[in-house]
Amino acid sequence: MEPFDYKQAVKIMEGHGFKFAAENHAKNVLFFIKLFDNRKLHIQATVTLATHLIDLDTTGNLDLGVTLYCDSIDLENVKFPEFEKKLYNYLYLCVYGKPLHTVEDDPNNGLYFKAESKTNGGGEPVGGVTEGKGKPSTKPSIKDRKLKFWEEVKGVAKQKGYPKELAVEFYTYWSETNASNTSFRREKETHFEIPKRFATWIKNNKNWSNKTFVVKSTEVQEEEVKNTNKNIKKHKDLF
Repeated sequence: MEPFDYKQAVKIMEGHGFKFAAENHAKNVLFFIKLFDNRKLHIQATVTLATHLIDLDTTGNLDLGVTLYCDSIDLENVKFPEFEKKLYNYLYLCVYGKPLHTVEDDPNNGLYFKAESKTNGGGEPVGGVTEGKGKPSTKPSIKDRKLKFWEEVKGVAKQKGYPKELAVEFYTYWSETNASNTSFRREKETHFEIPKRFATWIKNNKNWSNKTFVVKSTEVQEEEVKNTNKNIKKHKDLF
């Protein structure tokens, strides 16, 4: 997969109302911010050109005691505005104890989206590889497998307090595809524990080996979850 075009990525994000904030040294990870509620709340977006993905989070609102993360979404996903709206509604609920939008306002504002099944008019799937007697393939595409791997890498990085640049660097190496684009490097390994691989990666890389990574205490994480769940229960119909 070729990296997403830098200028096009900026254009897409600005079209969604996000302001470019910064980039990493390699210029393959871009950071954006969008302000809401008279600038009191904001959402941060991290665009990884190598994966064509956007990660939204609310770490900039730490002073309000709220940190939320979402699964990655493709840069060109047409449902991005709905995705963003749901995260902001979630943030608003956590901060103020009440939702900004209700289900009645938008009954289809789910955070996660499922692809619609398409057929050719005869009931047969379109656009997929079939096996045997016209049955659709049950094996996920390489794009889906790489996305799943990215979510796993991102999850470990957040748990360990690793910066996003480190996670992207690690993922970019292990997600390199073969010449036929049917598998990627991580899939060639029989045994692969991401935390241990991360530890080895950091140890062998001079750019990271001398750095200290800060992880939130268990008490802080539990308190954030407790407060968030308390507000969610009041408005469980939203989720």
